[in-house]
Amino acid sequence: MVLKALSLLLFAAGAFVIFLAGKIEEKYRLRSKETVKGAEHFEEKEIDEMKRQKAVLRVKLYGLVFLLPGLFGILILFE
Repeated sequence: MVLKALSLLLFAAGAFVIFLAGKIEEKYRLRSKETVKGAEHFEEKEIDEMKRQKAVLRVKLYGLVFLLPGLFGILILFE
């Protein structure tokens, strides 16, 4: 019973982080920590958008780290 609850909690937390990745990036301004290779070939606006996309993707990957164990737990325990 505890493992089922933990699996559901992990899945829900991961899905929540993935769903709100854009808002999380905006709140913590994570794009300022990103770098773009070949930035001299792009305009400032394009570079900022690329940094934003990289930061959002990084947040989504962190959410996936929580979602996948929860998903596997759900698939195994609720079989």
